[in-house]
Amino acid sequence: MITAKRECGECTRCCEGWLSAEIDGHLMCRGQPCYFLEKKCTVYENRPQDPCRSYVCYWLESDALPMWMKPNLSNVIVTEKVHPVNPTLTYFDVTETGQRIDSNILNWIIHWALRNKKNIIYEIDSKKHVLGSAEFTAAVAAMPAN
Repeated sequence: MITAKRECGECTRCCEGWLSAEIDGHLMCRGQPCYFLEKKCTVYENRPQDPCRSYVCYWLESDALPMWMKPNLSNVIVTEKVHPVNPTLTYFDVTETGQRIDSNILNWIIHWALRNKKNIIYEIDSKKHVLGSAEFTAAVAAMPAN
């Protein structure tokens, strides 16, 4: 349950090229921000449903993450996802945004995941690491590399 409405405000991390998407025919991927991002979104009022309106980072979606985990403060984006091969498995993808994840933040995320029995995939220097149930880690290991 969210106790206070959270807003993106000045945070544009999801548009800065750390996530992958196609927006109105323009590719956004690691190192290539959204074509429509300047200091803020230039098409915000007319932005497409997918992915712009439909994407919600977990910080915005749930107060399970503390205020200091807002992406522009923590330099990580946490996204809740469904495993592509086994839809009964959910996990949290923790994406670095331009710098190595801070050890205090990573420590908090790992402890949160363990305490709450959450599956996570996190990265350090663009290398993915998996933590979670045996079923989840086996499902991730069985997936072909991207």
